[in-house]
Amino acid sequence: MERSLDLSGETEAARSRDGGPTASDRTRNATIIRDGKAALGIELGSTRVKAVVIDENLNALASGSAQWENSFIDGYWSYTEYEIFSTLRSAYSDLRENILAEYGAIPSSYTCIGISAMMHGYLAFDKDDRLLVPFRTWRNVTAARAADLLGKALGTHIPERWSVAHLYQAALDKESHVKDIASMNTLAGYVHYRLTGSKVLGVGDASGMFPTEGLSYDRKAAKTAEAMLAAEGVNVKIDEIFPEILTAGDIAGRLTEAGAALIDESGTLEAGIPFCPPEGDAGTGMVATASLLPSTGNVSAGTSAFAMIVLEHKPASYHREIDIVTTPSGDPVAMIHCNNCCGDIDDWFSVFREAVTRITGNTLSDDELYKSLLEAADNAESAGDVIAFNYLSGESITEVNRGAPAVFRRGDRSFTLPAFMKSLLYSAVATLRIGIDVLRSENIGVGSIAAHGGFFKSVQGVRVLAAALGVTVLTYPASGEGGAWGIATLAAYSASGAKLSLSDFLKEKSYPPEPALRISASAAERADFDAYLETYKKLIPAEKEAEKIYE
Repeated sequence: MERSLDLSGETEAARSRDGGPTASDRTRNATIIRDGKAALGIELGSTRVKAVVIDENLNALASGSAQWENSFIDGYWSYTEYEIFSTLRSAYSDLRENILAEYGAIPSSYTCIGISAMMHGYLAFDKDDRLLVPFRTWRNVTAARAADLLGKALGTHIPERWSVAHLYQAALDKESHVKDIASMNTLAGYVHYRLTGSKVLGVGDASGMFPTEGLSYDRKAAKTAEAMLAAEGVNVKIDEIFPEILTAGDIAGRLTEAGAALIDESGTLEAGIPFCPPEGDAGTGMVATASLLPSTGNVSAGTSAFAMIVLEHKPASYHREIDIVTTPSGDPVAMIHCNNCCGDIDDWFSVFREAVTRITGNTLSDDELYKSLLEAADNAESAGDVIAFNYLSGESITEVNRGAPAVFRRGDRSFTLPAFMKSLLYSAVATLRIGIDVLRSENIGVGSIAAHGGFFKSVQGVRVLAAALGVTVLTYPASGEGGAWGIATLAAYSASGAKLSLSDFLKEKSYPPEPALRISASAAERADFDAYLETYKKLIPAEKEAEKIYE
């Protein structure tokens, strides 16, 4: 959803934290880029691969991107190896062209490079590093049995999207490839490996493969999981098949000649550039919103939505709605992850675009379409008579296994565009609120929330989240650059030598600045969302019935 709600002119190069550059800034920035003094971050998101270049003060100098979409392959949501690296090259090519247009420079080196990507999923390789089955992304809701058995045995919630759940489900299903598994990785870790030859992973991303303890996979949990896998005929060691764990600030390898050719088809990029540890999009979101200390939190909302709350204490009880992962520095985090967020809005808006084109013969731009329709929600007194389910894929928190988007409305009430628009916005964060309520039941407070992602490019998205969670929601200028800026910042941190903690490094760079937006919901807005959610919960059984029909 990053694509559709991004109303900020995404292809415009040289966007600094505090606004566009002056002529003197351009001269300075061109020198930084030519001298290889900038850091590069690349994030492979669900609908877009984005590259961002930043200076030593973390200002974004230029960006580039390329769109892609997952496909449903052999019963799984996936991206092919060809798509992974061709889209990576396209995004970097767009960045390089934007740099040339803005600064008249062509980058050949950087202080450090970072790779980030959507977390979790299943990438399994044989001893020759050949992919055994197509990449199974986080979006797949196909490992419920494995996740349940692992969670009960390990005494902690193991989500379906985690790598170990995919592995154990494949073992339970007696898939023939499991006997050949020699290594596994996340998307960020795999791309990093192809660029550097190093099989390593940042601790935040690793904690979404298997439970971690410090900078290691939890040994007690690993022994239990290994025994369960062995009982299914899969004899592996967790710390041997999963990547080595590193922490923020480490140097995680250097760009090889083959890796340089894989990124930059122009042949300009030089080998030998250091890399920071590859990280997941959750970790880069925490960096982009400076949410790294206990009791801080952020919400990322695009194709999926997830909240990350840094913990002072872990939940006392097991909850399937709460995942325990870590910050890029290894501190514990409660993650509330929802598979669906803005995709259904995208689809509805495409229908509206087609209708306008058919009637008028004109095609609306994204800016015109989204601005007009989102502003319509401002005129809705309530969305309670219209309930939307945005489940393009299954949703674990509400235990729906297959996507079946739906709209319910009262037949004895008028059906208006403003109410419908507000309902679509509410549906994007309804499941997230259900998970946050479980977290609050453990006496884990949720203070103000820093927001980033495509959903928050509109003020309506920020306002809806404030109403849904009942907290003040903040947005920051750099968070608009999202995870690519976050991983570029982690690259800059590694290049600095990591003499300070990551939080102190951000403070030294005067980040975060003053919020771009600070929004709190009124009592009436909170009550309206609560009423919507009450009806939404009552309709979940109907959504589950729809799921059965589409099986």
